[in-house]
Amino acid sequence: MEKLHTAIPPQTTHNLSWNLPHWDDVIKAQTESTLGYPRYQLHPMNQRLTDILKDKYARGNEKCLVFPSYTVAKRVREYIKFHSSLNRSNTQATRLKVRILQLSTSEPLNDEEKMWKRVCKVAVVFINEEYYHLMWEYWQLTGEIISSRVAEYVLHELFIIEKSTKTRDNGTIQSNGEPNSQNPKQGNTIEYIEARFGRSLNFMLADKAKRLIKKRIATKVVDLENDASNDRDENDYMLNLDLINLQNFNDDSDEDSEFEDEYNRSQDGAVSNNNNNILRSLIPPEPMNIGFNDLLESDSNLSLSSSLVDSQQEQQHLINFNKDVYLFPSGMAAIHLAHRTLLYLDNKRINRLRITSTQQAPSKKKTVILGTCIPDTFKLISRFNDFHFIKSSGQQGLEDLKNILHSGEQILAVFIEAPNLMNKFEIVNLIDLKKLSEIFGFSIIIDESSGGFINIDGLIYCDIMVSSLGKLFSNYDITNNEEDHDIMAGSLVINPYGKMYNEIQTFIKADYEDLLWCEDAIHLEQNSRDVINKNSRINKTTQTLMQDLFIPNKAQFKEIYHPSLLHAGQEAYDLVKCKKYGGYGGIILLTFNSIEESKQFYDNINLYKGIGLGTNLTLAWPYYLGLDVKEYESKYQCQFDKTMIRICIGLEDPKILIDIFKDVLQKTKK
Repeated sequence: MEKLHTAIPPQTTHNLSWNLPHWDDVIKAQTESTLGYPRYQLHPMNQRLTDILKDKYARGNEKCLVFPSYTVAKRVREYIKFHSSLNRSNTQATRLKVRILQLSTSEPLNDEEKMWKRVCKVAVVFINEEYYHLMWEYWQLTGEIISSRVAEYVLHELFIIEKSTKTRDNGTIQSNGEPNSQNPKQGNTIEYIEARFGRSLNFMLADKAKRLIKKRIATKVVDLENDASNDRDENDYMLNLDLINLQNFNDDSDEDSEFEDEYNRSQDGAVSNNNNNILRSLIPPEPMNIGFNDLLESDSNLSLSSSLVDSQQEQQHLINFNKDVYLFPSGMAAIHLAHRTLLYLDNKRINRLRITSTQQAPSKKKTVILGTCIPDTFKLISRFNDFHFIKSSGQQGLEDLKNILHSGEQILAVFIEAPNLMNKFEIVNLIDLKKLSEIFGFSIIIDESSGGFINIDGLIYCDIMVSSLGKLFSNYDITNNEEDHDIMAGSLVINPYGKMYNEIQTFIKADYEDLLWCEDAIHLEQNSRDVINKNSRINKTTQTLMQDLFIPNKAQFKEIYHPSLLHAGQEAYDLVKCKKYGGYGGIILLTFNSIEESKQFYDNINLYKGIGLGTNLTLAWPYYLGLDVKEYESKYQCQFDKTMIRICIGLEDPKILIDIFKDVLQKTKK
C-alpha cells in the first residue's frame, strides 16, 4: 500500500489525485491537506508559480491566483465584486480593488523552437486576502484554471533566467514543492530545454491533436443505431433522425493521415505502417500490453473493430466536430459555459420583451437541478442563477418537475447527470423529459461523466452534452510505470438537431476560448487512442467482479449499487447506453452496516485510495465522507450514507482484483 500523499499514479508529476490510505486521513484532508484534486488544492507546480508571483507583485496583504486568460480574469473580478457586495455597502463594494496582471511568454524565434516553445498568456488576479475565498470559489466551481503543465511552462519560461533560489531549484521538486533528491521524475536536474527535447513532444502537433480528439468525441458521443428507433414511435423523442443524412460533412481524412505520419516520425523516428486502424481517421492505437485478446470474443458487445468501421462514415455525418465539439481545461469549465450560454440567451429574451412590451418587465427563468448532482455542480449553478432543486433524478423527480411546469412557471433549463452517481445511478426517462422540453420550451443539459465517455449516449435527448475527460482519457501504463499522462480536461457537444441549436452555437462560437494547453492536448490525444478498448476491458472486469465476488458476498454489505442492478431503472439506463460498445461502467458503490465496518474495509483494502474516477488503476474512496454535502444536508434535508465506499475499477487483471477483495472481506469479517 502506498504512503500518505504519494501521487496517484505513483512517481508522476502531473497527477490529479493523491493517496489517502486511511479513513482518518480522509477526514484530516478536509481541513489540513495541502494536496489534492487540482480544483480543490493547488498542484505543487501551480502553488510554486503562485508563490513566486505573490512574492514579486503583490501589494500589502494581497493574495493571488493564476488564470488562463484575461477574459477569465475579468469574470473572476466580476464574481468577486458581485458576491462581496451582498454583505457590504455600495461604498465599500466600489472601493474593493481587484488587480489583474497579464503575463506572456516569448514567441518562438524559428521553426526549431516551435517544436518546444509556444506563446502562453496567463492572467494573475490579486485581491485582498479577506476576499480570497471568493476567488478560490470561482477557481473551484467554474474549472477555468491553468493546468500543472501550464504552470510548469510559465515557471521555466519566465523565471528560470533569474537564477535566484526563489525561482530556480538546484535539486528536484517533491509533492510539497520542497527540494527532493529521491524522486528524479518530479524534478528538473537538467536544463529545461534539454528536458523538453527528451520528452519527444512536438508542440506543433497540438492543433492537430485537438482536431483528432474532437473527431473522436463526435464519432463516439452519438450512437449510430438508427434502426434501434424502429420499434418506437417517432414522437417518443421528437427528433427528426432523417436529418442526419442531409448534413454536408467534410472528413479531411487525407490531412489527418499526413498528421499521423508526422506524429509517428516525431515519436519513433519512422513512419508507422499500421493499417489496422479502428477508425481510418485515427492514429493507430499503442498496445497496452495487459491482455486485450479477451476483448475480441464472440460477444457482440465486445467486438469493437468491425462495428466501428461499418458505422464510421455514418457517424461522421452526425456532428460537425469543427462546429459542435469544444474542449476545455476541465469538465466544470464545460458546464460553466453551457449554463452561461443559456443565461445569456435568457437575458436577450428579457431585453427584447422590455422593448416590445409595455407590461411588467419579464422575470428571468430559473434553472432546474434534477437530482442530487455533485456538490460543485450544484454550487456552480446556484451561484449564477435562481434555481429549483429536485432531489430525485428518477420518476419521482420527473413528477416534481411536471408540478413546476403545470403551475405556469417557465424554466430556463434542466440540468441532469446521467446516470446520477450521488443518487446511486438513478436516471430519469429521457424520452419523457425530452417530450416535456418540447412542450414547455426549456433546454436540457446532460453531464454524462459518471456514466463513462463510451457507455452513455444521450445527445439526441438534450441540447448540450458535457463531460469530464479526466476519467478514461487519463493514462498510466501499469506494466512499466513510465507514463505521466494524467490529464484534466472536459468537452461540450451541441446537439445539431436541438430546437435552439443556432442560438446556442452562435453564442458559444463567439464566447469560447481555447484554454486547453498544447501539452495537455497532445497527451490527451495519446490517451484517447485506446479509450474504446480500455472502456470495454473495465466493463468486462467489473461484470466479472459483480458476478463472481460482490453478489455472492452481498450479505457482507448493506447494499451494492451498480447500473447493471438498477432493476426498475434499467429501461431508463438502457435508453442512453451505447448500443454497440457501451456497458454499465466500472463504478461500484458499497454500503456497510456501520461506520466501523466501512472504515475497516477502507483501511485494509490493498488499492490506491484517492478522489477521482480516473487513471488506469483501481481506486477506492469513502464517497460521501470525501464530499462537501453540508449545504444539501442543512438546506434540503438530504440523507447520505456515510458508510459508502466508491470503487472505480481499473485495468488490472480481474483475478488479482478478486484476490484483493476476498482478502479485505475476510479482514472485515473479523
